[in-house]
Amino acid sequence: MTFVSVSGLLVTRGWTNCSGDRRHCCSWMRPERSAYGSARRVSRLSGKSVISTTMTVSKKAERIQTFLKDAEGLGTVRFINMSAGSVLETIGRFDYGVRVFETPRGEYVSISTTDRTFECHLNTEKVTKITMSKEAAKMGGHDLFVIRFRDEDEEILLSCLLMWNPSEGPGQYLAHAVESFNVLMAKYGGSYDLA
Repeated sequence: MTFVSVSGLLVTRGWTNCSGDRRHCCSWMRPERSAYGSARRVSRLSGKSVISTTMTVSKKAERIQTFLKDAEGLGTVRFINMSAGSVLETIGRFDYGVRVFETPRGEYVSISTTDRTFECHLNTEKVTKITMSKEAAKMGGHDLFVIRFRDEDEEILLSCLLMWNPSEGPGQYLAHAVESFNVLMAKYGGSYDLA
């Protein structure tokens, strides 16, 4: 399923990632399963779900957007998401498009390419702090430059590491990326409380 923002509308296009059984797949995105206030209305338009609202962006979402704007100079970063049974790693950038949208599961700040081949969504209700650190790699002993999005229990929701210079390998970074990281750390003091 893809989301498109059109004149203040959040439009969900079809059920493209579903197995066909709408009762079980993508149910968190189905507007009819949400509890919308009186300021919001849910309607059907040409068989597509349309959520119309005059969305107010939270202060936390504004703070996350500001941080992401400040982090644009980092260049390519490695996004790492870990769960109990898997680890997902991919590369992306903070200077892709950033937007805020709401779903029945809450407000999200989204980082995505225009063609949506890369998307990362941060739930603003869960992210309470952003930390930055320079750490030794567990393998290789080289320096890692790490940004972590954390919840209220200090658990890591998402890690983002500066990507090394591909022509030189791990531990060898582009000078501008390290400089940008150091500026970011100096500005936020290594930790940014979003509450």
